[in-house]
Amino acid sequence: MYFAFFSSASAASIEEVITLKEGPHSFDFQFNIPDSSPPSFEGKFGWVRYSLECRIEKPWKSDYLLKDNFQVMNHLDLNLEKEAEEPYHKEVKRADACCFCYDNVDVSVCLDLPRRGFVPGEYIPVTAEIKNNTSEFVTTSVHFIKKVTYTSPEADRTKVSKHVVNQIPDFELEPHNKYVFNREKIEVPSIPASCLLGCNLITVSYYLMVKACTEYSGVRCKVVADLIIGTEPLASHSRRTSQTAPKDEMPAPLARPEWDRHPDT
Repeated sequence: MYFAFFSSASAASIEEVITLKEGPHSFDFQFNIPDSSPPSFEGKFGWVRYSLECRIEKPWKSDYLLKDNFQVMNHLDLNLEKEAEEPYHKEVKRADACCFCYDNVDVSVCLDLPRRGFVPGEYIPVTAEIKNNTSEFVTTSVHFIKKVTYTSPEADRTKVSKHVVNQIPDFELEPHNKYVFNREKIEVPSIPASCLLGCNLITVSYYLMVKACTEYSGVRCKVVADLIIGTEPLASHSRRTSQTAPKDEMPAPLARPEWDRHPDT
């Protein structure tokens, strides 16, 4: 629990008792949500939820209880993330496991992205080249993945949940052939921003993975690019579609952790 507020709507203090007469009554109230509060989140192994509870106490009778949930929105300005505007380029080459000489490359994957920061409603322009120098078919996939890491309060156990947010349909590349994605678009749907600021038990990260695997010899080649999903777009790419999530007035973000790094093998 991050915080709990209590207030008596009808009395000057919680100890004071006021009897309400028959008929409708209304009371104004407000609570200030602490700036350090993490945003609402629903996950497979954990969640962050906020609720408002109203109780009417009736002497010698059962109390009347009304409970309703509300959401605390996340805010992540990509203009404050130094890595968001950085381009990404990487090439990975793989040979058959029985071959110790990488001069004869069997499968290679090269990935280029113009930047790493995006907001919902934008598109990730994927430029990639897959080469198949084998005599087998190579299955190629391009997946935009959400990764959630859950850590126990004692920090002695973790659970990881992965979900494919969006993808380019898989296909088979013929032997001794290559295929080029020329700024193929992957849409960023309405999803939570990267990381949960203020929560040290749940970590949210995103990455794009381009993978090529042979059918029989077991050659696996993949490139993984970490992405930053925010709520405020980069000023240099501020043209947003109608599907872009609306901005919310939120407190200044807390100090951010380093973004996850994913091994390429």
